[in-house]
Amino acid sequence: MIRCSVCGYVGAYTSEQCPDCKEKIRLTPAEIDEKIAEISHAEQARQYELVAEGHHILADMGRTLSQKEYASMLERGDIVARDLDEAMKYYYMAAEKNDAFSAYRYSRLAERTNEK
Repeated sequence: MIRCSVCGYVGAYTSEQCPDCKEKIRLTPAEIDEKIAEISHAEQARQYELVAEGHHILADMGRTLSQKEYASMLERGDIVARDLDEAMKYYYMAAEKNDAFSAYRYSRLAERTNEK
């Protein structure tokens, strides 16, 4: 669940734009830390949908580890629907921050896409 600080919307996270007011959802540093803790608790409780949603939120906020984790979920189709284009998008975002694994995975997916 995410809360929009502009209009107060509370609901499932679908994109970095609030579904009600269309403003970009922004988290404070404290909210980011809280989301990281939620992901950790969800992993321990095996609530993988919450793990995926948490990584999706933090990936859109620019957290490299979450970009890599969410891209991996998208690539494999784990927990979320398989979407190679979206996986490439998140790998690219992390690769731009010099994440070597993400750069490698992005290049492999781009190569596969070009072969088709």
